[in-house]
Amino acid sequence: MIYSHSRICTFEQCPYKFKLRYIDKVQPEEVETIETFLGSRVHETLEKLYRDLLEKKENTIEDLICYLRKQWDDTYRDSIIIVKNHYSVEQYRMKAERYIQDYYKTFYPFKQEKTLSVEHHFLISLDESEEYKIQGYIDRLAERKPGYYEIHDYKTNNRLPPPKYIQSDRQLAIYALGVKDKYPYAKDIRLIWHFLAFNKKIESTRTKEELTKLKNDLIHLIDTIEKEEIYPTRPSMLCNWCEFKQICPQWSPLYTTKERSETNQLKTVERNLVDRYIALKQGTRQQRLDLYAELEELEIEMIAYAKKKNTTVLTGSNHTVKITTQTQYVIPEKGSDEWILLLKKIKEITNKEEIPKLDMTFLTRFITDQKWKKRDIDRNLPMLKKVKTKRITL
Repeated sequence: MIYSHSRICTFEQCPYKFKLRYIDKVQPEEVETIETFLGSRVHETLEKLYRDLLEKKENTIEDLICYLRKQWDDTYRDSIIIVKNHYSVEQYRMKAERYIQDYYKTFYPFKQEKTLSVEHHFLISLDESEEYKIQGYIDRLAERKPGYYEIHDYKTNNRLPPPKYIQSDRQLAIYALGVKDKYPYAKDIRLIWHFLAFNKKIESTRTKEELTKLKNDLIHLIDTIEKEEIYPTRPSMLCNWCEFKQICPQWSPLYTTKERSETNQLKTVERNLVDRYIALKQGTRQQRLDLYAELEELEIEMIAYAKKKNTTVLTGSNHTVKITTQTQYVIPEKGSDEWILLLKKIKEITNKEEIPKLDMTFLTRFITDQKWKKRDIDRNLPMLKKVKTKRITL
C-alpha cells in the first residue's frame, strides 16, 4: 500500500474512518464545508497564476479575480456546509478574493525564485528494500538559485500557528524527502508556508538528522497501521464533518433511535469536545499544523456549544474547561484617520519623531512602559478599537 500524509493523518484521527475509507473503500455521500470549498478555489487560482507563468503568460489581478469568481460560481452548490452561519456565502467569497489580491500585490512580478512545477507529484521509498512508500503533491516547487529549493504551501487558516507547530510540522517535511529524492545533491530545501489570511510567509527547514528520524517515524507509523486489526472509533469534534458519521457505530444510534434523551446526547458531545481539546493541548499526539487547525476549529465549536447551553464551564471525562470573555485593544487600519491620530499621540507621549513599527508588539510594550491601567488607556488612546474575545482555560 502506498501511503501519504493525509492517509496517515486519517488513521491518527480515527482508525475506524481509515478502515472505511481505505480498506472497505466505502463511497459515502460527499460532504464539503465552506472553508474547504474556499481553500480549493484559492488553490486553483494560485495554481493558474504559476502554471501560466511557466508558459510565459502573466495574469493581471483582474484576470485572477475573474477566474476565481467563475470557479466559485461554477462549482458552488447548496449542500456545502456553513458551520459559522453568521457569515454569508458572499462574505466567504470576498475573503477568498482578498487572499488573492494580497498575495498578488506582495509577490508581483513573481521573480523572487524560479518556479519548477505546480502540484508537483512525488513517490519515494522510505527504505532500501522499497517496502515502505509514500507520495504527495507539492503546491509549488521552486528554485531560488542552483541547488537551493523551496517548497511552497498555501494555507487559508484563520489563525497563525505558534513556531513550535511550524518546526514540528510533518507534511512539508515529507515533501522535503520527496525533493531530496529528486535532487539528491540539493544544498538547501526551504519549507515555506503562505498564511493567506494574514498575508504572511513563514519559513523553516529540516536538518539531515531530522529527515532521517522522520523516515524512521513514518516506517513505524506504517507498521502500526498495517498491524491494526480492530480499528476502533476515536470520537472528536471532527465527527461533525465526517462523511461516515451515519454509519459509524459511535454515532449511528442517533440516526436510528429516539430513545436516548437530548440531555444525554449533549453530555456525550460535551465530553468528547473537552476530551479531544485536552488531548491536543497536552500534546499526546505529534504537534503538526493540521492538528493546530483542528484545535482552532475545536475552540470555535466549544465556544458555540457553551453559548448554546448558556454556560461558561464544560466538563470532560477528567478535566473541566472554562470560557472567559476578554476585551482586547486593536490598532486601527494603517493609514486611517484613527491610525494617524494614534501615531501622533504616541509620538507626543514618547517625545520621538519616528516610531520603528506601530504594531501590537510595540503597543503592548508602550502601554506597559506607561504603567497604564484600563481607564488610562481609554482616556489617553480613545482611537484604539476594543474587541471582545473568548478564551478557553483548563
